[in-house]
Order: sequence, then C-alpha cells, then structure tokens
Amino acid sequence: MTILGQCEFELKMSQWTGTVVATILDLEADFDVVFGLSWHRQWKPLADWDTLDMFINTPEGAQRIVHKYGYVKRLMNAPILTSLEDWPVDFKCQCDLASGR
Repeated sequence: MTILGQCEFELKMSQWTGTVVATILDLEADFDVVFGLSWHRQWKPLADWDTLDMFINTPEGAQRIVHKYGYVKRLMNAPILTSLEDWPVDFKCQCDLASGR
C-alpha cells in the first residue's frame, strides 16, 4: 500500500453532505472511500444496525445515509449460528464462570 497524498473534498451521500479530509492510497479494492477514526470522531454517526443506515446530526436536523444494499436481510440468505456445543470446552467453562453459572 502506497500513500499518494491527501485531499479535501465535499461528499454527498443520501441526505448528508460534508467535507472529508482524505488520505489517497494506492489500493485495488471494490470501494472508493473508507471512513476512518477522524471522520467518525468529527461527525459521530449513529448506526441503525437493522438496516445498516447511518444518521448524522447536523444543524438542519438528523441526516440519513442509506446503506448501499439496504436491509441486512437482503445480504444474508440464512443466519449463521454457532451452537454452544460447538465451542471449545475451555471457552464454555470461561463463559460459565463469567455468568456465575
């Protein structure tokens, strides 16, 4: 990975528009922007974990950033569940101690 530079630009996603300071990286990936810690600390987005949408409070009110793929249900065909019986014995014992059972 090579750092090519830094830039500042205005980004619009759904209802939200804001200034982003970005580090330009030489990456081969299926995405254009990755929001790092500085962006999250600046804008303090709130996640709706059911829809994967984000909400950002602005002076104009809460702005919604709609997730590209919509509801999580569309992303997954079936839930992936791990039964407690499938966990290692040592881990199950630690869980029992933590819960007091």
